[in-house]
Amino acid sequence: MSNLYATEPATNGKVIFDTTAGEIEVELWGKECPKAVKNFLALTMEGQSSSHVRPTSD
Repeated sequence: MSNLYATEPATNGKVIFDTTAGEIEVELWGKECPKAVKNFLALTMEGQSSSHVRPTSD
């Protein structure tokens, strides 16, 4: 197995999705993909995403 995936980068925060099957925690990799994280959080804060999505901080 390659050591390429042996360590993951540190995350800036996480988002918790409430589903009918339970909670799903998603880590946000702001350093590696800043535009995607910024866009996702902006849409969440504007109410474009489900009201069951909660951005959190570590």
